[in-house]
Amino acid sequence: MSDETSDFFDFGDGNGPVLAHRHCNSGGWVADTAYVAETASVGPDALVYGNAVVSGYAKVYDNARVFGNTKVFGSAWVYGNAKVFGNTKVFGNARVFGNAVVSGYAKVYDNARVYDYARVSGYAKVYDNARVFGNTKVFGNARVFGNAVVSGYAKVYGNAQVYGYMVAHEMSDDLGSDYAISCATKEEWAARAFNAEARVKELEAELALYRTPSQN
Repeated sequence: MSDETSDFFDFGDGNGPVLAHRHCNSGGWVADTAYVAETASVGPDALVYGNAVVSGYAKVYDNARVFGNTKVFGSAWVYGNAKVFGNTKVFGNARVFGNAVVSGYAKVYDNARVYDYARVSGYAKVYDNARVFGNTKVFGNARVFGNAVVSGYAKVYGNAQVYGYMVAHEMSDDLGSDYAISCATKEEWAARAFNAEARVKELEAELALYRTPSQN
């Protein structure tokens, strides 16, 4: 903590008003038990509390909440209505935003993006250039990395790995246990995407037959 004046502030976590201060860079509330470096910034509506640490050139803004024993550092950003808590780490050039939640011992780093209503928890890791969004859940010891995209209602968990140029997005993409999949090249990714689209059209055609009334 730097030289900001402390006052009592209620972070809404059930602990009532606690000593806190407005951060010198952008004016967000920071509990005296937390630490935010002067080089980092906390927006006026963002909150950092518990034993959280925000350092380097990290940014927490909009209505974001960073708490627990979380560490946000490097040039990472947490914003929108995102919540990052537990023993998580968000670093590098990672971005967590929208209504995303990162909790447990999860790590989001490098150039990874976690957003929309995505949930990353447990000991999961999202890194490299991976994108996790929609209503996706990544948990357990799962890994999403490379240029992988996980979206929609997909679940990635256990010791599953999604990497390369893989795209998982259907509601049926429930990737657990020791599942591992990748696409080594963009061409392979494009081929899989084409085959998946073709299969969707086949299923739609089959469903249309059931929807059509019988002709007598």
